[in-house]
Amino acid sequence: MAIFQIHPFADGNGRVGRTLLSRELELVGQVPFLLPRKNEQLHHRYAAAIRETQSSGDLSILLPIIFESQQFVRKFCLELSQS
Repeated sequence: MAIFQIHPFADGNGRVGRTLLSRELELVGQVPFLLPRKNEQLHHRYAAAIRETQSSGDLSILLPIIFESQQFVRKFCLELSQS
């Protein structure tokens, strides 16, 4: 949870925490975690999951959001490879 709470920039948008999460996922052979700007619904669900995780301490709440983000990355990479 400490990774998600890293906000060294004044806007506090959590980009450093998401970058560190992506690196950790890549280090264990997983697809990185990205939040596409155009998917506002995923952004809102991610923010809600972060708040719920912070209050409960249950990291598993974030798993569906991470998996959905990884599916987006896979689809994006597939589209790039077919271009």
